[in-house]
Amino acid sequence: GHNVTFREMIEALARAAGVRPPSRRAPRPLVRAAAWAMEGAAIVTRRPPPLTRDHVRLLGREMYYTSARALAELGYSVSPFPAMVERAVRRWSKGALRSG
Repeated sequence: GHNVTFREMIEALARAAGVRPPSRRAPRPLVRAAAWAMEGAAIVTRRPPPLTRDHVRLLGREMYYTSARALAELGYSVSPFPAMVERAVRRWSKGALRSG
């Protein structure tokens, strides 16, 4: 697959969806506090929180992986990143990727 930063992914999603990407960044402590509050609300509402402290922790890390083994052993093929994002946005807008 493609190794991209979280910001690159968000910008590609925004382009594919035809919207402007976020222009500001929220301070990590504020985002962490919001996640904590959402987790608390999830206990009351019995619905999954849209953001968790684990999400916040992972969003701050750069994690890259290789698909070389999948390419070699499974015949996996990689589409260009912009095309993959556009396809995902189209499927999501049709409801194919939504849960619940």
